[in-house]
Amino acid sequence: MTTLLYIVFSAAFDWILRFIPVINPTEWHMIINYQLISKLPNEWNSAIWLFVFAVIGGVVLGASYALIYKIGSSSGGSDFITMYFSTTKNKNIGSINRNVNFVILTGVVIVNTFLMKTNDINETIKLDVLNNLNDSQWNNMIDAIHHWAQDGNHSLNVPRDVIDFAKAYHGGASDGMKIAHFLASDPMFDGYSHGMKILMKFKFILGPSWFASVIMIIIQAMVITAIYPKYKFRTVLITTTKAEEVKKFLFSSGYRNEVFEWESKMQTQHTMSNKTTLVITITVINWKTLEKGIYALDPEMNANVLRTRGVKGRENIELKTGKKDEYILKKLHNDKEWLKKIEDEALLKTIKEKNKQDGKKNIPSEKKVI
Repeated sequence: MTTLLYIVFSAAFDWILRFIPVINPTEWHMIINYQLISKLPNEWNSAIWLFVFAVIGGVVLGASYALIYKIGSSSGGSDFITMYFSTTKNKNIGSINRNVNFVILTGVVIVNTFLMKTNDINETIKLDVLNNLNDSQWNNMIDAIHHWAQDGNHSLNVPRDVIDFAKAYHGGASDGMKIAHFLASDPMFDGYSHGMKILMKFKFILGPSWFASVIMIIIQAMVITAIYPKYKFRTVLITTTKAEEVKKFLFSSGYRNEVFEWESKMQTQHTMSNKTTLVITITVINWKTLEKGIYALDPEMNANVLRTRGVKGRENIELKTGKKDEYILKKLHNDKEWLKKIEDEALLKTIKEKNKQDGKKNIPSEKKVI
């Protein structure tokens, strides 16, 4: 239900955005100096804005996914895979989200490499490839350029003198670059060699869009981890003189994993004392919940919190405090209608089980015929 709710609100939000007036980027002084980048060439101008909005998109998406994960839901996409591996492997959900998105991005790159058309590639990349052709490669394009210069084979916005120059072209890199701009800007020109097309696609896919996507994925994962570090573990070494009280507090608070302990001697410049060191593995969220209570038991306690890269095997993530059982008992005591419903369901199940057992007893045994 919550996934369906997310999909509905996501579609509604996308629909509402269509009616919001376009924000003038000159007013975004707090994000980027528009006056400065407006002086740059259009290609660099667009690339910078692409990276700016990649950062904004990463933050917004990361916060959205973190809130979804907090309530135990998903967006209906690859989150099912993310949540499954995060739960079964006890891995940080932000890292798995990042890795899954990298796999998806790689798949998109591969598919686009095969399906992308030449006219989908921007003029700058085409010019970059044309600018690196040698005289021999330009000579191989003579037929394609002559065909492009014929009436009906080029865009109407191509100047007449350029067409005349193309018809008179007989090869050479220097002369070819004089009309390269018009070749690159005209979507009707498709006289590039197979190798040139592959190189254009490679430059296009691994250009600013790809790097902006990578930045967005990384920032999204960082925001998810910061807001929802559920599967982010820490190893805590608790040195205390009240080991039994601390262990009792941990277990009564719902901690369900092992507690390692050993007796140790602590020496300072002038004193020597016997203390117990307790070692626990706990998630960041749960440690924040228990930390104040442990310090309240022993103000002299020393806790070393170590970063844990991962935990092999199953680990109990949630704290189990018994509050659920208390709530159920209270509900049964106060809600007679709910109690009657449970009794009716239990009675119905008992009757079904009895009828099933009676039916098995009445089935005659099979006899072998020889």
